[in-house]
Amino acid sequence: MLNSNLGREYILVVLSYLMLSLVATYPLLLNLDSVVSFGDSRFFLWTLWWWKHSLMELHTDPFHTNYLCYPHTIGLYMQNNMPSVGIASIPLQYVFSLERTYNILALLSFVLCGYGMYLLCRHIRGSSPASFLAGALFAFMPLRFQWMNLGWLNILNMQWIPFYCLYLLKTIREGGWRNATLAGVFLALTAFTHLEFLVFEAIFTAVALVCHLLMDSHKRNILGLLKSMVLAATIFLIASSLVLVPSVMEVMQTKYVTMNSLSLIQLSADAAGPFIPPQNHILLPEGLRNMLKPLYVRQEEIGYLPETKTSYVGYVTILLAAYGIFRKPRECAVWAATAVIFYLLSLGPTIQFNGKITDMPSMYALSSKVPLLNLIRYITRYTIMVQLSLAAIAALGFTELMRNVKRKTASILLLSLLALALADSATSVTWTAPIRTGDVFAELPRNPAGTLYLPGQDVKFIYLAAKVEMPAVNCRLQRRIGEVDDSIKGVQEIIQEMKDARKLENRTVDDATEEVSKMRRNNITYVIAAKPAYRRADTLREYLAKANATTLEDGENYLVMRID
Repeated sequence: MLNSNLGREYILVVLSYLMLSLVATYPLLLNLDSVVSFGDSRFFLWTLWWWKHSLMELHTDPFHTNYLCYPHTIGLYMQNNMPSVGIASIPLQYVFSLERTYNILALLSFVLCGYGMYLLCRHIRGSSPASFLAGALFAFMPLRFQWMNLGWLNILNMQWIPFYCLYLLKTIREGGWRNATLAGVFLALTAFTHLEFLVFEAIFTAVALVCHLLMDSHKRNILGLLKSMVLAATIFLIASSLVLVPSVMEVMQTKYVTMNSLSLIQLSADAAGPFIPPQNHILLPEGLRNMLKPLYVRQEEIGYLPETKTSYVGYVTILLAAYGIFRKPRECAVWAATAVIFYLLSLGPTIQFNGKITDMPSMYALSSKVPLLNLIRYITRYTIMVQLSLAAIAALGFTELMRNVKRKTASILLLSLLALALADSATSVTWTAPIRTGDVFAELPRNPAGTLYLPGQDVKFIYLAAKVEMPAVNCRLQRRIGEVDDSIKGVQEIIQEMKDARKLENRTVDDATEEVSKMRRNNITYVIAAKPAYRRADTLREYLAKANATTLEDGENYLVMRID
């Protein structure tokens, strides 16, 4: 059983991280029903809804769906399905709205990241205040706010990584069936959140084992270590096989993860990235912003979103980690090696420095030939493990720094560093109001019927599909979905024809009749046009009415028509 004092300490730590999370993500607490206005948040809202709808209402397999690209059934193994988050969302959805559930899960990820890192640093002999600071450095790292702005709920839920690292190290150093079992369980939870994290942990496992065998030779018990690692691997494989095996098969077959060199460069970190604040940092001094502007421009010229290239780790982390390595080089060895390896991997196939592409190949060029390592599309995500490693070293550094400091001074310094760490991560996150559906949506029949959502932007209107609870015929996913690609060409042609409503004005009754016939052939029963995103919805209504399509709603936000 837990010592009562230790139990109180853990409760206090969790509550403290919750308070810090509310402060760091402000004004999220006041906007729990809002949606991140940019990125993939809408797809993850659909994913959360689908887990509840499939398991609790349809009683069907949540890893396959015909609610996208209706009526075709497609696999969701490689569609960021995040089973651990989806299952956790189900009880929340019975109490809260879909949007509020999403935001609560995002908030809890900050708390659990901090708590997991705190436990890890306590294990490696960081003091309690130093471990708490390290947890904050990991939980509130600058990158997490960039990803929050991009709506990457799956990446935000990285909390199982420090838990796995903790029990892996305990398994290696202490052995025991309990440590090995928990290592396997947390490894499975990581795989159930995002397969990229599984790659990270595989690399960390190799680094930790090599460092142990090289540096702790007097403690080596090869047979005992082998038994413990086999037990951990067995627990992991048993727990995750139903998801892992089909996911790996899909990865090996799909073209989605095979990217050209330019795309890889666009999604890679700059060599100077850990030291460069992102351009959307809200506390960045104007003078420094102007000085860095040429770099930001060069990065944008390379392509893709600036947020995906950011690899800034924060100066509080960097300075404390540097001090930790200086004072405790041996204790920091495994973390320093991990930070260096993952930093080199984050640079992608060709090193970029100061926004300029060089001719220097990087470590990634070799590692990408290893099976499954090409699973990492956004190469900057390797920075997660850089941040975790530097935070662990920072805990050791802060412990040494406070060794001969009075308690009151140490408390003041801890609070100051926490404030600086939060300021270091300050990034604006934009929110938008949730979708409000009218009475007509509640009156639609609950049996699946193909719905064409216009203007057809997948990520945005997949959210509407979740709110309406009607299958979408037109939500082409980013991953290649094999034979379904060919079968939905007709739907894509219809979307293109209706993209510009002005072209429909001069169409005849025969044209409209042919259009409606084409819709029926492509399993379209309803057409929902969102206003004002779909301009001139009145023209669309008049056009389809020529072929006797029925208008169910023509309100301020939506045009809903049934194809009779």
